[in-house]
Amino acid sequence: MNVTPLTTVLPLAHAMGALVPRGPASPAVVEVAVALADELITTRLAVAAGIYLYVDELDRSHTLSQRIETDLGAYWHAVMHRREGDFSNSRYWLNRIVRMPDLRIADYDAYAFLQAVAEAEGDPPALVELQRAEWSALMDLSLSE
Repeated sequence: MNVTPLTTVLPLAHAMGALVPRGPASPAVVEVAVALADELITTRLAVAAGIYLYVDELDRSHTLSQRIETDLGAYWHAVMHRREGDFSNSRYWLNRIVRMPDLRIADYDAYAFLQAVAEAEGDPPALVELQRAEWSALMDLSLSE
């Protein structure tokens, strides 16, 4: 399984452009995400949750991520709450992670990133790029499970 159909219609460089999105991506992009996620809900829940985050469908991602009882699931859950602007709930889910997944992002710290997003005004490009790198690393881990 890969997410190429999604990244073809919405390249990573254009996805998740807002730290706290104001609405989902275009209906055509969301349609591709729904089709991909629906195939995975019974077998790859973490991948499906990540797909919905990619297109800013936070409610759909939340519904799935809260059902994943692993550290990776808690991480997706934390990211979803950070993206909705609920920073204290995001911190709660980060604190539930027993063994923090190694995202292999240089100088990355989930708590520091959460704080930077909470304090940011607008969508600073450096934070948006880090958000994309975080998503990509989490997706790679989810696909390898």
